[in-house]
Amino acid sequence: MVDLGDLGETNFKLLSEKAGFFVNKAYKDTTGWDYILELPFESGTTASEVHKPAATCKVQVKATKKKKKRLAVKLSNLRRLATDTMPAFYVFIEFDNKDEPENVYVVHLDSTLITKVLERIYKLNSEGFDANNLHKKKMEIRYGEESRLAIVSGVCLKEYLLKCIGNNVLDYIDKKKKHLESTGFETGRRKFTFNLKKGSDVSELINMTLGVEGSVEVENATFYEERFGVKDKNSFVKGPGKLSIFPVSADSEGVILIRGNKLSHGASFPVKLFSTVFNALANESDRSVRIANEFFSIKIFPYSNKMVISFNINYNRPYSLGQLKDFFYALDIILSPGRDFILDIAIDGRPKVRQNLKGVSCDFDYKRDMLLVEAARELCQYFDVVNNITASVSDLDRFENNIQDFNRLLKSGTYVFRASFKSLEIGVDNAEIAISIFSMGAWVGDHYLGGLFSLKGKLTNIEDNEYKIEGGEVKLESPIILEKTHDVTKEDLHEEMMRVAEKYEKDYIVFISES
Repeated sequence: MVDLGDLGETNFKLLSEKAGFFVNKAYKDTTGWDYILELPFESGTTASEVHKPAATCKVQVKATKKKKKRLAVKLSNLRRLATDTMPAFYVFIEFDNKDEPENVYVVHLDSTLITKVLERIYKLNSEGFDANNLHKKKMEIRYGEESRLAIVSGVCLKEYLLKCIGNNVLDYIDKKKKHLESTGFETGRRKFTFNLKKGSDVSELINMTLGVEGSVEVENATFYEERFGVKDKNSFVKGPGKLSIFPVSADSEGVILIRGNKLSHGASFPVKLFSTVFNALANESDRSVRIANEFFSIKIFPYSNKMVISFNINYNRPYSLGQLKDFFYALDIILSPGRDFILDIAIDGRPKVRQNLKGVSCDFDYKRDMLLVEAARELCQYFDVVNNITASVSDLDRFENNIQDFNRLLKSGTYVFRASFKSLEIGVDNAEIAISIFSMGAWVGDHYLGGLFSLKGKLTNIEDNEYKIEGGEVKLESPIILEKTHDVTKEDLHEEMMRVAEKYEKDYIVFISES
């Protein structure tokens, strides 16, 4: 009498060899597979193909005369094949009282079947079952028409296996590894449960989940892993403590626009929207969402028709002058008591919202910095570098006098030059026209903006050996735009001033101020 198992393996080996596989039989079937099948190299030896391995897979062969189309397999064997990164298959060979197979069914241990195997094993473990006894538990593998070879032939077997494996076994292995690591964690891997300590304010919890820094005291805090919806028996953290949440991811992004009226240009800012599931724990009047960026934080309480706007700026951080201008523009509107202004909120995927608001009073002194930023911007516009410069408010404060004085000169075109002399080699009348060559400028961020100027006017004696030029015309002779990395010496400046002076020496008394 022919052994059914031997008959199945004999026919499988014959089919595989006809398909061109190298057939390697397991010495002893204790690890859940009977054969390793290897195809000859089918990829070329080009730069993009020479590294690709030949298609290889593990196969467990089962011969049967039954028509039930299912087989119970030990979980220990299923686990080995499911977690092996190599492609794995079950081949069921049906016989009908003949030595040749009637049908051949091929079941691929694909991602769906792998998930079922791992879920069954994990849940047994969570119930206290010893993983060393998995050979005592079985799982049913079912097969049907979808897995039957159209013809019992080596060609059909090869086509089916390669359809499952794909063109590159390395891609298959990578995909299987990723699935093994992620399956069962679809709703998240790590979970955290806690109770608020008696007396703790739920609003603090809401604020933290809206991206506001803070902490809240909790009890019965448990941090654990969960897979396939079942909590892992080992908890990472357990007990009372203080909870802080950071960083917090925004729900969406958008833009806010603050302006004085519908016809004004206003100032726009990119923002992020934060909402929280913990609103359900709060009274309706305390439920809120938050819209924020690095300058503004807007908390909206939809049930109480209330809005809280707070602002912040890092005086030591460089910003573009456009950002600083918009910040102080918006701040000036918000902090003007009783002044009407409009807040437009446009969040991606949500309806636009418009709020008509009134300014409020605040003791924050910002006017001086607002005017300073505007003066710095005007300088940059004059020298056509407004888009290239960033500066912190602290940097601008350090050079405030230079910035304001230089800006006034460029805007007004007036300058008074005073000079003292111990003696003059030539006579000077009060009606004499003179030229003064001087330099002026200011640091704006990491750029020095300045120039060499000529002042043409009447030379007037104030007292002994002291004269002034006033009421004349100021002209920019040579603009100066430098970065901190530029190396310019006093000699370079003197040389350029002398070049400018040469234009006027024939017709005017020329003074050079190098202070």
